[in-house]
Amino acid sequence: MSHVIIPGDSIPYLTHSVPTIGPGIYKSPRTQHIIPLQAGLLKEVPLNKKTGDKLVYIDSKSKRYIPQTNDYVVGI
Repeated sequence: MSHVIIPGDSIPYLTHSVPTIGPGIYKSPRTQHIIPLQAGLLKEVPLNKKTGDKLVYIDSKSKRYIPQTNDYVVGI
């Protein structure tokens, strides 16, 4: 299932479970709110059918690289 979403929208149906956060989404460490950072389609991908775990990310048509936490860095 996918929904069109813009930065700052609330994602209320994600509050009943804790999904794995993917690109384009930020999880506030203090309030645990999930906030979209990019405009695009909100996608959900099941990771484990037995436990119901899922990955949530924003599929955007952005051509520019947007750094994320835990990205690999290649140094010279």
